[in-house]
Amino acid sequence: MQLIEIVEGGDIETIDGEPMKTDSALVLECIRGGELYYNMRKYGKFSAKVAFHFFSQVVDAIYHMHKVGYCHRDLKPWNIMLADDLCSIKVIDFSYSSPLKIENCPQFLRGYLSGTKQFMAPEQFESAMDDFSKLDVWACGVLLLNMLTLEFAFDSPNDPRFKSLDVE
Repeated sequence: MQLIEIVEGGDIETIDGEPMKTDSALVLECIRGGELYYNMRKYGKFSAKVAFHFFSQVVDAIYHMHKVGYCHRDLKPWNIMLADDLCSIKVIDFSYSSPLKIENCPQFLRGYLSGTKQFMAPEQFESAMDDFSKLDVWACGVLLLNMLTLEFAFDSPNDPRFKSLDVE
């Protein structure tokens, strides 16, 4: 995703034309292809060839993040955008991202259970987790299943991973 400009504090205009005060804001490129989730709902489950096309790009993006020492931690079809050509993807929403190794992670994120329940790895519920790369790898598997079937691997509140949580 291309960074267009950084606005350092002051007034900005929202997409609706409304004024808004901000400490800082990132102005990013406009991606018109829509969320992967939207396209899956619009066109139905993907063929193996189409799913592989998009999945390989997601894996490349996550591989790059891991190579530079970071984890996305909330990979899902809502956080993947199709570019204007509808052939390439861009991973977005790095709000839960963190360093791969827990010792490099900010203290407030160490015990924070981030993510979307259908894409959360079992390791995410363990307090002894030391390498967050497992979270993205698990989410990639669930994402591939989701693209091929429009189903989630785990979506039931009776799922044993959620027993310690109040998830409905």
